[in-house]
Amino acid sequence: MPMTLLFDTWGTLVDNYSIADVIEPYVGEAHTAQDIAQDWRAHQKWAMFYTTLADAFIPHPVLNEACLRWALDKNHVELSESAIKDIVNNYHKLRAKSDQEDDRRS
Repeated sequence: MPMTLLFDTWGTLVDNYSIADVIEPYVGEAHTAQDIAQDWRAHQKWAMFYTTLADAFIPHPVLNEACLRWALDKNHVELSESAIKDIVNNYHKLRAKSDQEDDRRS
């Protein structure tokens, strides 16, 4: 009998916070980029929980960009539309987590 194994790759196989490497050139400092990455991921989790609970489907790319915009606003960072699009487009190119990584951020 065939079996299927399903799991969430984001946060399991890839390092969501590695997007800070893409954000940093736009904001000019690593600490701010890390703050944005952490706030972005926290808001993604909240938004996915909320929209699932409310049975209000929103396509992932739309939700992902909205969460980035929220994180930028929270950190008082204004970026051009092209910068936002570049960051969002790089979200699907996140680094793989190392086997030794202890992820205490989630």
